[in-house]
Amino acid sequence: MTASVVYAEVVAKGCTVELYLNRIPLGRIDPERMPHLEIAVSEFLLDGVNELAMIVEPGPTPSTALANPMPAPTDGKLAAARLARYRPDEFVGGEGGVTLMELGWEPKTPEPQPRLLTRRADLGPQFGRWGWQDAPVLTLDRQLASETGDLLRRLHQAMAAGDGRGVTMLLSPAYHDLSRAYPRPPNAWAEGFETFMARVSRQPEWRMQPLDPARVDFRLVAGGHMLECIDKDWQPTLRTEPLADGMPFTLPVFLARLNGRLAVVR
Repeated sequence: MTASVVYAEVVAKGCTVELYLNRIPLGRIDPERMPHLEIAVSEFLLDGVNELAMIVEPGPTPSTALANPMPAPTDGKLAAARLARYRPDEFVGGEGGVTLMELGWEPKTPEPQPRLLTRRADLGPQFGRWGWQDAPVLTLDRQLASETGDLLRRLHQAMAAGDGRGVTMLLSPAYHDLSRAYPRPPNAWAEGFETFMARVSRQPEWRMQPLDPARVDFRLVAGGHMLECIDKDWQPTLRTEPLADGMPFTLPVFLARLNGRLAVVR
């Protein structure tokens, strides 16, 4: 199973689209800045039935992505997504790859927007059951906010100090799952991140953006089993100030409760 990698692909024209796999958000595209997206998703696959989905014209913030659908023009708008399995020697996004499922939207008349579209398919055995699937469903309350804040502060402090090892220790559940989903040794993910952190944190521009409670827009995903740490501007909560190339380094994280403790699982 690990000789190939599954990618989710989405393209849009005239509209903004957020892509999901198994109710986990993968990314958001818009026609001006990023009209298409290809992302490896093997670690998000489930044994058996999987669900590919996209929200067309999501609301203004992550937590309101599906709020208040209203009839809206659809002229010139279209969107398409697919899940495809690629061999290592195939070009992702090209004509290669084996399509596992597809989803399209090309309306002819006005439709309520935001618009959720889904497609399900039984993909058979994948990588076994993930720990987060058996985690309890979370509740967005003060207790969860407090625990999330504590974990994010630890990650933020380690990143600010350029402490790659400190970061990877907190990401170990996620790296364990990555080693199951991709053809790399179990320690390769952590070592690669630590090497990257040691290099990039030497830049004089390396500074973390402050954690601002007024900016966050955490939302429950994966059927409530995970919490996505995201801000109202659709950017990951953990991110630096712009670096030498003008772009911040971002660390998207999804949390779940494993063995009674909140942990980074993706």
